[in-house]
Amino acid sequence: MADGIGETRDRVELKLNGYPLILAKTYSISLSLFEVPSIFSLTLGIPAPALAAVLSKIPPRLPFQLSIDGRLQFEGRIDAVMAERSASGTSLTIRGRDGMQDLVDRYITAEQSFKGSTIVELVETALETVYGAGNWELQFSAAIAKRRITGDDSLKQSASADAVEEGLGDGDVFIPVSPTSAAAKLLKAQQTYQAIVDSSTAADGPAVANQFAVSQFPLFPGIAEKDLLSALQNKGVVINTGSLVTVGGGANKPPEPTVQAKLGERWFDGVVKPELDRAGLFLYYVGNGIFVLSATDPQAPALYRIECSIGAPFGQHNNIVSARWTNDTTRRFTSATVHARNGGGAEKRENLADIVTDAEMVALGYNRPFTRKDTKSKKLKQAQFLALKHLCEGRRQGRRLEYTFSGHTTIGVSGKRICWAHDTVVDVDDKLFGVSGPFYIESVEHTSHPEKTTTLRLMRPEDCLFGESAGADGAL
Repeated sequence: MADGIGETRDRVELKLNGYPLILAKTYSISLSLFEVPSIFSLTLGIPAPALAAVLSKIPPRLPFQLSIDGRLQFEGRIDAVMAERSASGTSLTIRGRDGMQDLVDRYITAEQSFKGSTIVELVETALETVYGAGNWELQFSAAIAKRRITGDDSLKQSASADAVEEGLGDGDVFIPVSPTSAAAKLLKAQQTYQAIVDSSTAADGPAVANQFAVSQFPLFPGIAEKDLLSALQNKGVVINTGSLVTVGGGANKPPEPTVQAKLGERWFDGVVKPELDRAGLFLYYVGNGIFVLSATDPQAPALYRIECSIGAPFGQHNNIVSARWTNDTTRRFTSATVHARNGGGAEKRENLADIVTDAEMVALGYNRPFTRKDTKSKKLKQAQFLALKHLCEGRRQGRRLEYTFSGHTTIGVSGKRICWAHDTVVDVDDKLFGVSGPFYIESVEHTSHPEKTTTLRLMRPEDCLFGESAGADGAL
């Protein structure tokens, strides 16, 4: 049977220093943007007379490549080698992580500051420090990794993902380090301001320009109000400057944020990841010295389809071994309020507080508000985003849809046999759970004990809020 459990075509191959290993008894392979680096553990049956010789050839730090059905999943270096002898025979277990392992492990050895740096500059500094000059390359297209893992060269990403890729790769687009806004917002503000300048005439009067300035300037610090005022006034548009809301100190410019690399912290968890979290970006390794900095893409076209009918034999369409639907409200809240303060310097400091509501929890009859004080948020929009983000984190933890399939590949919507991959989208039509629509694949785990199975953890696209650039004005 072509799609049967343990189908030989879904062969997992581990190459150590370029040489393939065989006789794998059991393995576990985990891939996710949210847990880096990707990891594997693989156990081999080894004849007792050959064990010592094999151990001498497989030391920790040996480079590896791990493939499924001939498609490279990830590569990195061996972390651990363990041998065991029992009544059932002699075995060798190998564990390894992908190329992010050094960035994740490395401690900071000299303190430094990143004042006014972009996120790209911050990541590049970290990669240069950890891996050395000429040993790495930073790219911004998540599609390259997905095409390699799935084996589907026709894979496409959404227009929003294209925009993030273009923005990160464009040298004149500033990706500010927290606590300022994300690049997409800043670029949009710049373009909108220029459109006002281009289209305004003396006949327009001050009303439209004033309304725009009052509503938009507080959301986009870093755009100098005086520049827009000067451009408009040069065209004869009269502006009531007293109605404008200023931000920051000095000439309406907020102070440049500073990120500190401190002794006792690791490069990734202590410096890089907090800034990626705030901007909704992810950094991961795709092999051959290439790292990718990108955002999740829950709006991408679906690569897969999962069907489950009540009357049909279980798993008829997708070889489903098991399925699990969880709706746990333990860590969810009816609302979230973030308290912050803006202003500083010559400006009067004002208290900010914004509240967002989870309509699902309210409809269930809960009254469980969450409040938080945040010292970094300087604008109402930032406070709103943090409140939204907290609610989304609870929704992701509480609403879980998981499927386990036989094998590690499936027939995609393109008609091709492809590997299951994380950071992709699947269309679900599950009559049993009453669930339908697109779902984002959060993580993929391949195992063999010895049956070959793949477990997917899915999340709703509307719960994919990870940074300031995503849906901060939306409602749950």
